[in-house]
Amino acid sequence: MAGLYEIIGSNNLMAYLVMMAIRLIELHRVLKNTGSLYLHCDPTASHYLKVILDAIFGIDNFQNEIVWKRYGSHNDSKKYSNTHDIILYYAKNKNSRIWNKIYLSYDAEYVKSAYFYSDENGAYTTSPLQARSLSGGGYTYEWRGIVDTWKFSKEKLEEMDNQGLIHWPKTGSIPRRKVYLKNAKGRPVSDMFLDIKSLSSSHKERMGYPTQKPLSLLERIISASSNEDDVILDPFCGCGTAVIAAEKLHRNWVGIDITHLAVSLIEKRLYDSFRIKSKIIGIPQSLEAAKKLANSDKFQFELWAVSLIPKLHSNQRQVGGKGIDGRGQIMVGLDKDSKPKYEKIIASVKGGKNLAPSMVRDLVGTVQSEKAAFGIFICLKKPTKKMLESATKGGIYETPLGKKFQSTDLHNRGLF
Repeated sequence: MAGLYEIIGSNNLMAYLVMMAIRLIELHRVLKNTGSLYLHCDPTASHYLKVILDAIFGIDNFQNEIVWKRYGSHNDSKKYSNTHDIILYYAKNKNSRIWNKIYLSYDAEYVKSAYFYSDENGAYTTSPLQARSLSGGGYTYEWRGIVDTWKFSKEKLEEMDNQGLIHWPKTGSIPRRKVYLKNAKGRPVSDMFLDIKSLSSSHKERMGYPTQKPLSLLERIISASSNEDDVILDPFCGCGTAVIAAEKLHRNWVGIDITHLAVSLIEKRLYDSFRIKSKIIGIPQSLEAAKKLANSDKFQFELWAVSLIPKLHSNQRQVGGKGIDGRGQIMVGLDKDSKPKYEKIIASVKGGKNLAPSMVRDLVGTVQSEKAAFGIFICLKKPTKKMLESATKGGIYETPLGKKFQSTDLHNRGLF
């Protein structure tokens, strides 16, 4: 770290590397001897993190630098398009690590170009029978007038030939082994992940979390380096993709995150995917605990408060949210094609001690400008009389069933 400091100096990147180094040391400590570590990072930090991992895990336990191509080419000004991230793969002990080879299905173009031979058993390609590049050598002898080093014994070659498993070319004299398409496992996954795209805004998996990874990416990693009933640890689990993948693949898991946004999203995903109801430890369960959270971290208080309201998702930016801390949709009926029809709802959260009618007026103005069905104002302190007067001017919301709500109705019921 001292050497990196001499190169990088004192800045945000160095602070990040120091933070990561401490955690990587602890992850190495708790990792089983059969376990592996995958660290996802972008190209601005991957080379520095690799140096740190080499020091912690040992150079010999470096396995792969995986390139994950997230996007197609796009227009970056005055440089090549940024289309990939890096995943560094290390083993606790390379000789005892768990490894399950993963295969991808062949695409039609490859099958057409490679499996162009066929016989009564189907399409096949060919592979060498010679062992010239085989680690550990082979068998050297003459067979059918050919002196070479073979992968198999002479008896085995005769048996394969009798079974029709050897391809004899029309020209030349070097036979090859038949490899049938019907028996092929597929193409082994390489260190270039080109087939898994990042999640678009319209993707069904999308939770609105800024660093969400595709489920298929975590499923591939977990499948390759663990077995059923093993334990998967994600110490920066975000919206819980690794947790969901581990549960789906019948692994035990531990997920860690410190933000209330992450906790609420994981709780929702676990229930939606597996009907698992979680007991969350560390979130406010009383007014006093809510006040303590608001005093220590206003932004986390806002995330927690929004998570209490069904159908709302938190605004993940601490600035630039135009005073809106939560957004969502409610079903208000069916359209002319009998499909669900939704309307927008928004929420504003204030955890501070100073409240003003302007806060309510701002929410009313945003509801009107964004054409939302209604807005929800959440505050930790009791609202003032003038705030309630401002809320009254917000109008009346009428449900699809014809029930009407004055803006302060929820407050009058003890819910404001």
